[in-house]
Amino acid sequence: MNSSLLYYHNRYLLFFAFTGLFFGLIVSRSIYPVALYSSLIALCFVLFLSFYQFTVKIKSVQFLFLLMVTSFIVKIISVFIFERLMIDIVGMPFLSYNDDYVYDLTSSNILDNWNIRGIGFYSDIQFSTGFYSGYPNISALAKYLFGDHYLVPRFLNVFFSTLTVPFYFYTVKYLTADRVIARIVTVILAFSPAFIVYSSLQLKDTILIFFVATLLYGTVQFLHKGVSTRNILIVALSMVALLFFRAAILLPYFVSLILATIVAKEKRSNKKFQSLKSFLWIALVISAFYISWKYLYSSGILALTGEEYFESRFSTRGEDASYQGTNDIGQLGIIAVLLGPLLALLSVFLPAPIYMQLDELSSTVPYHYLPLLGYYAILPMVCTCLFYLVKNYRINKIGLFLITFLILYKLGQAGSKSILDSRQSLPAIYVAYLLLAYFDLKQKDINILWKRYRLLIVLMLLVVMFSVTFLRYTIRL
Repeated sequence: MNSSLLYYHNRYLLFFAFTGLFFGLIVSRSIYPVALYSSLIALCFVLFLSFYQFTVKIKSVQFLFLLMVTSFIVKIISVFIFERLMIDIVGMPFLSYNDDYVYDLTSSNILDNWNIRGIGFYSDIQFSTGFYSGYPNISALAKYLFGDHYLVPRFLNVFFSTLTVPFYFYTVKYLTADRVIARIVTVILAFSPAFIVYSSLQLKDTILIFFVATLLYGTVQFLHKGVSTRNILIVALSMVALLFFRAAILLPYFVSLILATIVAKEKRSNKKFQSLKSFLWIALVISAFYISWKYLYSSGILALTGEEYFESRFSTRGEDASYQGTNDIGQLGIIAVLLGPLLALLSVFLPAPIYMQLDELSSTVPYHYLPLLGYYAILPMVCTCLFYLVKNYRINKIGLFLITFLILYKLGQAGSKSILDSRQSLPAIYVAYLLLAYFDLKQKDINILWKRYRLLIVLMLLVVMFSVTFLRYTIRL
């Protein structure tokens, strides 16, 4: 059984969990509660994942059903755990009076207006229209169907997080011919701390990742099998949905898709004909997306055209103001701007788990730290696969598309403080989980790269983990 991937994942999950605990103890001479709790939770994850390696022998339908049911139950339990944590520590069932509280308030407000005026989009209601209206509206719909309670959107998140699992599974089956690897990486994704934690909170990111998963599934299917009405519809609908969650994702997506189509070699016999069909597919998808955006703009549902939106997104990138906020890196003045190239260089290794207390909330509710332990647990393997795909980019169109999307998304983040935020990084983290499917040590190139670079990658992760934490902790002091 090819269980080396699961072995290394579990090994690095525990390694970085207890390394963070040790680093924090050395620097602050006290145990950081989140690091302690997360280390214990990481141990539970390792035991749980080890049990699931036996499911790789059963039929695919049974495997997927069992995995989805178990993942759903774990995430439902996690909802109640985080609710209890926030009530006991914060004093209310929300992280703060910011995003999650606002989402709940606005979704209830939208629901109240629907009960009076009928279901629709109203420009005079906050978040009923616009680029960030997706989650408040879908939360309002859930409350309309199941009752106006703050837990309803969180159960909705669990549903979408569970539904992401089969899309991930069928995507990685296009990336690897090894049945065991496809199942192991799906198990790792289904019980990833990143997706369990964020599905337990009242935040939009879980549904955002679902639409990223459907977008990438439809695109990978096209790159593997060619043009079909099905993948056109999946990709077009996913892109329209992303307009209401995080439209900025679409720029690196378009660039990656076009670059992969132009650069990578066509494997099929009639290369010119297949290339023409590929460009026609891209043209159809972009046209459908453009028409949809134009219609939504003319209807008043979106306030900006595509040009206006992306211009507004890039206007402050790399400036001092883009690094300001909580734990304000902007305090470093011009140095904060100079950090941009360094953050770009280290972007794949970011965000890093911060193992020291930056504020009272972060020391009690591990909604940033625990997800990033899961990310660091896969990064040694992901970086190896990244090297492999860069080396073979001319003959692996899907791999080129995925790594280009990952790199461009990370480089885009490097121009602002979002590169240090686990929530803002979730789309890239999801792509990193997809790259795990290429980690097959039976392949000579992968094996050589793994033996040659894994120690260097781990050392780099430790350096980034330590330096980023120390920098942000120093700024807080």
